[in-house]
Amino acid sequence: MRTIITKLPNRRNYRKGRFTVEIGYPWLSYGAIMALEEISTPELDVLEFGAGGSTIFFSRRCRSVKTLDLDQGWVDKVEDALPKPSNVTLLCKDIEGTLLFIKNEPPDNYDIILVDNGSYRCRKMILGVILPLLRVGGYLVLDNYTQRHLRHFQPPPGWDMYTFDDIRYHGTGTKIYKRMI
Repeated sequence: MRTIITKLPNRRNYRKGRFTVEIGYPWLSYGAIMALEEISTPELDVLEFGAGGSTIFFSRRCRSVKTLDLDQGWVDKVEDALPKPSNVTLLCKDIEGTLLFIKNEPPDNYDIILVDNGSYRCRKMILGVILPLLRVGGYLVLDNYTQRHLRHFQPPPGWDMYTFDDIRYHGTGTKIYKRMI
């Protein structure tokens, strides 16, 4: 079985966030990545906040990927690494533009939503409005969940939660929530 563990050229570099775009894996805890390898299938639609290795990862596994990021230079780097043609729409928006984008998206439109961009305060604002966009049975992925602005996030009743901590991971762990109702 091929997983993140078998594909990493240098685990020390990966744990520090280096070369995630080049190897095409998200910078999340290993357990969360392995769960996403199982979850991600060709009929799923993904919305992610924060471009990077996750964008490449989902583009290879899912039907469509919409990615919003705050940094145009980073968006350009990720876009250059994507296979051509691509099933990815990459957008650079500030936090106000991101919140407006979310407001204009139809509800129940995505199977996976990854929140891993900008400051933790930005992530908290996104989490406050993003949940209606996720389909029942869909997954919300939140990285670095123990940070001050994120540690008290809890979706409404009807969600299962999976926690993936890794003592060697540079971040503070990843939570994956599954919308059950």
